[in-house]
Amino acid sequence: MHHTENQYQNASQNPPPAEGTRPKVYYTSLPNRVLDLQAEGKLSVYGVCVALWLAKYARQKNECYPSLDTLVRDLRVSRTSVYKGLKELEAAGLLRTRKRRGRGGNHNVYELHFWEPLNTPDTPDKMSPLTKN
Repeated sequence: MHHTENQYQNASQNPPPAEGTRPKVYYTSLPNRVLDLQAEGKLSVYGVCVALWLAKYARQKNECYPSLDTLVRDLRVSRTSVYKGLKELEAAGLLRTRKRRGRGGNHNVYELHFWEPLNTPDTPDKMSPLTKN
């Protein structure tokens, strides 16, 4: 599954709500432990931002496929900063990057491990992206 060019460019441009109703608002969440790792100095702000965007791309799945150019464009930072964030997430055990061969060449598949394991004493996260409210 590949994302269209305008899918994320226009993500914040929701259609106007019907009169008398609230606009539909979309959310992306991360477990607190991602922020805790940043507070402990194990993740930079780039690691947290990359994690947030990967969670947005993945929606309610545990993997996503944005190109490096897409990450650079959406985060509005350098390739070096995106690489730094990806490497920090991998070192923290929150991300696994693997190559997948496709028609256009090799593509990165980012496996998100932000929500594993859930509700353990050392990870008191209450919700996963698959939890329905």
